[in-house]
Amino acid sequence: MSFTTLVLFGLVSAVPTAKSLVKPMTGVHLKVSAYYEPPIFTFVKDVHNSSIIQYAGLYKDIMDWLSTSLNFTYSFVEVPANAVKTHGSLDSTLIDYLIRKVWLSIGISFIAVVLAMTFVIRNGSIDHYKNKTTAGIILELALYGLVILLGQGGRLPCNRLSLRLIAGSWCLMAVVLSYGFSGTLISNITAPKYEPVINTYEDMANSKTMRITVASGSPFAENMLNATSGVMGKLGDSLRQNPGDLILRLPRQIGDNLLTGCCAYLESKTIGDIIVRTVMMKSGGQCLLTTGKPVDYSELLSFGITKNFRYRSIIDQQLQLMRESGLFSFFRKKYVVEADKCNARRVLQPKKKPLTLFDFASAFFVLGIGGILSLLVFFSEWISIICLHRRRRLDRGQRPVLFLMN
Repeated sequence: MSFTTLVLFGLVSAVPTAKSLVKPMTGVHLKVSAYYEPPIFTFVKDVHNSSIIQYAGLYKDIMDWLSTSLNFTYSFVEVPANAVKTHGSLDSTLIDYLIRKVWLSIGISFIAVVLAMTFVIRNGSIDHYKNKTTAGIILELALYGLVILLGQGGRLPCNRLSLRLIAGSWCLMAVVLSYGFSGTLISNITAPKYEPVINTYEDMANSKTMRITVASGSPFAENMLNATSGVMGKLGDSLRQNPGDLILRLPRQIGDNLLTGCCAYLESKTIGDIIVRTVMMKSGGQCLLTTGKPVDYSELLSFGITKNFRYRSIIDQQLQLMRESGLFSFFRKKYVVEADKCNARRVLQPKKKPLTLFDFASAFFVLGIGGILSLLVFFSEWISIICLHRRRRLDRGQRPVLFLMN
């Protein structure tokens, strides 16, 4: 009897109520911005009218599952490739129209402030401006405002360096750059041909040849920048010293940056595999990049949505369910499986490109300019000294001589 009761209780508790059958996002339509970035997102266009007839990719699978589970509809809004190319990144494409409004507001407010200050001074009793025209006052106040904005302390510099000091500066730069290129040549010859893969935070912090680079605003960047000691603090110092390492770029652009050998990119496994795969496909199947061992960090999956979005918590729950059920890993493996051969731990960096004399052309050019200027300064001083000695010798030869008569 007790067994039957237990089974019936389990059956009754599993039967959904009428309220739970109503999905919370029924009837909602979402617009999702999309950019052609395989394998994250791809689409096929009609050859006749260039309309998109098919979407595919990792995000397409995720949105299909979310729309089915929450019963909402969605449509993709394509971000044109030429717009991204013009603005430099997808983020810039989406926010540049706001930036233009900000700069326009700054310009209008600057003009308004200058005119207001001109009105106050014109109707005031400052002796310095009494004999000046209105146009002269506006010009002076505009220059004053510009130097304040540029952090010059409100002072308009009028002193200029001499030509001799400029020539000396060129000579100094020539020497410094020559030593710099000589050091580059020596280090390229003596450095090992291959470098081990960066596998831990400690490896990255202790590396003398590579820096850390992360996506700006990511949890990795926040943890490093907020740390004040230890390995994370050291990596945070590297980011503060090199703000350009906080990047806002797409995976294929990040791959081009990594191929220079300057940095190691810290990102989730999914994005890392996509970057490796993208570079591999562009290089004809060659493994030019690889990934290190997984570090101790939780991977996050998030979507950019409007502030105070009504259904944010519901989408968060579904994304968490997707992670826990393994659906996200299943979708990911459909598109990044080709990169597995590049992720072997024995994979090393490719051999460095040999240096040639052409690589030092700029150094020799600067050295030549510095040498010419140095010779000009030297010969000008030498000639002036010779002329001065001749003038003195002539002056001594033209002195009057006294003849004594017996």
